[in-house]
Amino acid sequence: MTIKLVLLSVLFVVSGGVFFSEAAKKRPALIILVGLLSIVSTYYLLDSIYDDFASKRVATDSSEDNPPMLGREDFDIYANTENNSVFLFHGKELPYDDFDKMIYDYYEKKIEIIGRSGEAFEIDNFIPCAIEPHMQIAQEISIVRTKDREPIDGTIIPLLQAYPDAPVLKRNRGNPGYLGVSLSNEVQVDFTKPGRSLGFSGARVDAVTSGSPADLAGIIPGDTIVKYDDRLIRNKDDLIDCIRAAPPGHESRLDFVRSSVEHSVIARISSRE
Repeated sequence: MTIKLVLLSVLFVVSGGVFFSEAAKKRPALIILVGLLSIVSTYYLLDSIYDDFASKRVATDSSEDNPPMLGREDFDIYANTENNSVFLFHGKELPYDDFDKMIYDYYEKKIEIIGRSGEAFEIDNFIPCAIEPHMQIAQEISIVRTKDREPIDGTIIPLLQAYPDAPVLKRNRGNPGYLGVSLSNEVQVDFTKPGRSLGFSGARVDAVTSGSPADLAGIIPGDTIVKYDDRLIRNKDDLIDCIRAAPPGHESRLDFVRSSVEHSVIARISSRE
């Protein structure tokens, strides 16, 4: 629309210049021709600008008429830290029978409920930082309606992870990659960072082989690897799959957490041979 307004301004300037030029005074037919072209062009530009304003207004009215099913003030998300189960508590009556699954997008920090017929039930996206690690691991979510802090009804639906750009890993069976670490699963929420809590899950490094790619890169026991190149690491199996799929010599970026501080290193994957 901005471009159209600029074109309209340019049209007025050019037309005015032609009308008051010496050539126009000597050729009346030129004035008539330019006038007709200016009128037609102005009409179509103004009509197009009006359509742009109308469509924007309709879009605004539509968003106001169709608020999200659950706004930020309508629900809270909690997690059981012992078993990583996740709960969404709310006070509205919802069409539970139409719910099929919830999709959590770690990268976009978005949640979305998908209906049985494929429609999306919009939710005001808000995931507390302390809940994120549990959202990454949980296989289902309990949606519970409450009144005066007492449960009324609810449902349990699958909780799926969205990884839109994650490549499919294929294990290098002939000569799998080697990093040189012993791993375990990690889920941690650390409240020591000023201003925010640091929530994460990943592969915890329990031991590092001397002289291995991990040792040479500076990885030490206690580090928690949370990302391999651009792939999110939720547990040790994710990291093992990435390492085995990498060809020897591949330089991998490892993002990890050490003492509540996030770091990145480059590790040159080798082979066991």
